[in-house]
Amino acid sequence: MHTSALRTNTNAFKFLIEFWTKHCELTKAHKDWALRHIHILQLKRGHRCYLEGDMHKTVYLVTSGALARVHITEAASAKDSEEGNKNVAGQKKKNAVKKNKRRISSIATPGMALMTTRHLFSNTPSKGEIVALHANTVILAIPYNAVRPFVTVDPCVTILNNMVLHKKKKQLGDLIYVLQSGEGTQRLETFREEMRELYDILSYQECADFIGISVPTVKRKASNPKKN
Repeated sequence: MHTSALRTNTNAFKFLIEFWTKHCELTKAHKDWALRHIHILQLKRGHRCYLEGDMHKTVYLVTSGALARVHITEAASAKDSEEGNKNVAGQKKKNAVKKNKRRISSIATPGMALMTTRHLFSNTPSKGEIVALHANTVILAIPYNAVRPFVTVDPCVTILNNMVLHKKKKQLGDLIYVLQSGEGTQRLETFREEMRELYDILSYQECADFIGISVPTVKRKASNPKKN
């Protein structure tokens, strides 16, 4: 992970200002605030900017690539299950092989953000990890203590916060609709129809982890070949 200061000649700064000015007329003070408090993080695929339990309070706004909130759980392997089914009296399972199972609960694409707590005024660390899904993902790290004093008094900061929250809530609503639409193939079809822009940028594995179906199901129904 590479960290650098936000500067006016960077693509990340240009993205932020263009994104922000769509809904608010910025002053020099707003730009100076951004340059003073925000840093750029450049992440490779799989790199983490937040581990569950970390206490730092940061908003991660994506300018290119994609971030995901990822949850890892241990699941018993088929070998584990077979040994359990044998039910040998007095014998414990031996050589039980466990594998990690990944679930993606949220994805942030350019103009969206993930946070290290549930909301801006929370002190409870978020569940899961925040991981870069794509190579060369670039994000803006915005500390809570730079936002909190202004979010209720500066209309432009309020608007920036609301823009990020709106996109997050919309994605959650769409995802709930997809998950309730059915199983397997039906769920994938609904995902492709309702969240096409996201479907198009995800790998087979990422699609499966996001909507809770198997990778073979995604591969069978893929309209275009994807990267694994």
